[in-house]
Amino acid sequence: MKFKEYKGLDLAQTAADVLGEWDARDTFHKSITTREGHPAFVFYEGPPSANGTPGIHHVMARTIKDVFCRYKTQQGYLVHRKAGWDTHGLPVELGVEKKLGITKEDIGKKITIEEYNRTCREAVMEFTGMWEDLTRKMGYWVNMDDPYITYDNKYIETLWWLLKQLFDKGLLYKGYTIQPYSPAAGTGLSTHELNQPGCYRDVKDTTCTAQFEVIRDQKSEKLFAGVEGPLYFLAWTTTPWTLPSNTALAVGPAIEYVKVKCRNPYTDRPQTVILAKELVPAYFTKKMEGTYEITGESWQGPELEGIRYEQLIPWVKPEGDAFRVIVGDYVTTSGTLGDPVTFALTEEDLDRLAYNEAESFTTAGCTPEDVLQLMTTIDRRFMAGLAYFLGARKLRCGVIRVGNGIPELQWDTIRRIGPTGCIVVPSFLTKLVAYAEEHGIDYRRSSLRRAICIGEALRDTAFGNNTLGAKITELWPELELFSTYASTEMQTSITECGHHCGGHVPADLILVELLDEQNNPVAEGEEGEVVITTLGGRGMPLLRFRTGDICIGYTERCACGRSTMRLSSVIGRKGQMIKFKGTTLYPPALYDILENIPGVSNYIIEVFTGSLGTDQIVLRIGSARRDEAFEKEIKDTFRSKVRVAPEGGFETVEYIAKKQMPQMSRKQIKFVDLREQTK
Repeated sequence: MKFKEYKGLDLAQTAADVLGEWDARDTFHKSITTREGHPAFVFYEGPPSANGTPGIHHVMARTIKDVFCRYKTQQGYLVHRKAGWDTHGLPVELGVEKKLGITKEDIGKKITIEEYNRTCREAVMEFTGMWEDLTRKMGYWVNMDDPYITYDNKYIETLWWLLKQLFDKGLLYKGYTIQPYSPAAGTGLSTHELNQPGCYRDVKDTTCTAQFEVIRDQKSEKLFAGVEGPLYFLAWTTTPWTLPSNTALAVGPAIEYVKVKCRNPYTDRPQTVILAKELVPAYFTKKMEGTYEITGESWQGPELEGIRYEQLIPWVKPEGDAFRVIVGDYVTTSGTLGDPVTFALTEEDLDRLAYNEAESFTTAGCTPEDVLQLMTTIDRRFMAGLAYFLGARKLRCGVIRVGNGIPELQWDTIRRIGPTGCIVVPSFLTKLVAYAEEHGIDYRRSSLRRAICIGEALRDTAFGNNTLGAKITELWPELELFSTYASTEMQTSITECGHHCGGHVPADLILVELLDEQNNPVAEGEEGEVVITTLGGRGMPLLRFRTGDICIGYTERCACGRSTMRLSSVIGRKGQMIKFKGTTLYPPALYDILENIPGVSNYIIEVFTGSLGTDQIVLRIGSARRDEAFEKEIKDTFRSKVRVAPEGGFETVEYIAKKQMPQMSRKQIKFVDLREQTK
């Protein structure tokens, strides 16, 4: 049989010809009548609202619906396809009110309820002709002759009857959820209504600065010297409705606070306030000069800790030690979390990223036969997530974009699709294992066989496993771990091969130097700062860029046959080097110790400048144990590993977890450097 050749394909005419043939043969109705007596497949269309014109998204949704009905018809089912019209909902009412120039309050006054309902019934069917025309033109088979209409009493009574059946079977219960609500319309809002044009607007909102009166006692006496009127702490909030339940005020450990004599803006009575020095210009502007006086006294946040204040609104008295100043490292004087590194990428740069990651995956043993599960974000300005996706496509691997976190979703994807590898922050693998053990998943027999690990070191300088690497390998020996080193500035990933003896530098994409403090090359096997020059970059090429990362380089040929330079895992960052009691330390060494102590669930390491100008370390440890014996065990472990023992304190595991992952952060925070602020 010879296929017909079309040299001038007219799709519109082809569609018209098909529709004409269907009409002539009454194909739709025959697809039903010829199957009388067969098992039924019931389809009630999730009805559109005919008070608005149809859009392309309706065509897409209806095409999917039609596929299922045609499929069941081909299987021999009797498929009654009942059309419907949704005539309820706030959009209908708002359209009518706009057309009539009324509000909800006018119903029953300027217009009767009967007139309002009649107008709504007319408006809701305004565009049925357009809908029926579209239905026919797109070839959507649905019975428009006898549609169900949601304002019809039969439909409404059916819904009430169904609710009664659920009630009789004990399937209805009373619960509480937070729902969006329209005070103007006097009704709750659906997700559809929340997506209506004009629903969201950027507005300027009034925030609140509350005054908390300081209680004068032995601890606070130092604040009262020379005060005029009552003494208050000022605290700013965007959620004033939480003020009745306030129980504490938080100050920043590295924020300086000052005392200002001024007048109450409402009563004009003299008062004295304490606030962050950095925020004085925000509260006392140039126009107010002469009406206030900064006393010259100042305190760091920790000096205010424990000072008590009056409950803002006399209400319920909470249990415990409330209404006092506490220190919180999450306190800031602005709303930002720091600027991300911004890099411009050209088309050539995107091709370069794809090529580099494809080579990186190849170095780790990946082939086009692999399916890689991306357990990192591809959004939130995370360039590496984009690079991983592009690299997998370049290598022609399968790639599944799951995103970061959510062990349940990760395991469900592994079960359904069977990926052979993953790109993951390695500490997340321990959470995957914990979830699997808790839910009876045999993770060691899963499809995953390799993990390309980002963001955290797995090896020590001798290429052995560090604590994290050893822990994962012990839990999951069948999963081969590959360590990588990369950064946004480098636009290049350096990955270890299957011999696991350092990351291979792609010499065609980047030049790497290891320099000492005097900018001289370090000897083979010595630590040095990684300085890079990117090759082939177009948008923002870098020449001898100092990364701040400290590594060791190796130039002898690898057992895999590659002869390019290899880099150790990052030992630390130059700017994070700590001189503590005569010992040079980097945060990764401290991480390794803490992660090897049973009972330490999580932690944050803080470094600040002490009163003598030297580096001081404080460990904030999340643990269920808080006894003196455990504190001594931690200090003894530090002394045995690095000869010195930092001070520390215990917090709840939940508190530390929250501080490690602040809003908008995609990386876990374990190290907080406060030295600049506390000099």
